[in-house]
Amino acid sequence: EAVHSCLIYGLARSGKTSWLRGLIGQTILTEPETRCYVLDPHQARKDSLFGSLPKTQHFQAIDIENPLPALEEFGAELRRRLLSEEESFPPRILLIDELNQLTKEPYKPQLVALCEAVCQRGRKVNVFMLATAQDLREKKIGDFRTSISSAYFFKGKSSQVKAFLADSDAERVYRRNVTRHGVALFSAADEEPRLMMIPECRPQDL
Repeated sequence: EAVHSCLIYGLARSGKTSWLRGLIGQTILTEPETRCYVLDPHQARKDSLFGSLPKTQHFQAIDIENPLPALEEFGAELRRRLLSEEESFPPRILLIDELNQLTKEPYKPQLVALCEAVCQRGRKVNVFMLATAQDLREKKIGDFRTSISSAYFFKGKSSQVKAFLADSDAERVYRRNVTRHGVALFSAADEEPRLMMIPECRPQDL
């Protein structure tokens, strides 16, 4: 609940996928009706994000070759909830691995528009986005960064972290401390960026 829609940045093997598994596992423990729609360009591989998730009703793979129907369905559910008079909803999470890679695809406008809508309006109706990226440049992930309420920064390029945070003190903390597995800088709206110890979450832990 404290994370909300979130970007998880870091280079390959920096811990992004492990932490995503941990976040999702915690969510399902507290909200068993959680459903995750997973957009993963490497979903056929066992070591991918989707490949390492348990095969339960909580996870639905989005067809990477033709994701538009599922993205439209997710967007329609967001709109339905926003118009509904219901007061509580089970969590629905758009789980995206390698966001910057997917924004090279022809469906980039629809994907970026959905991410922006979820980040801006989803929180009030329990709809969230969790996305990993190895490149924070606007042309790589789309111009919706200001809509993202929180971000985790694993080991990567401090210049990109600095550009995203616009906070020189946070960038210095990142450069000094985020050099190994298990450490990340967490930045959330209206909070000071802070270092986090990130527990490893392996597929067998889930």
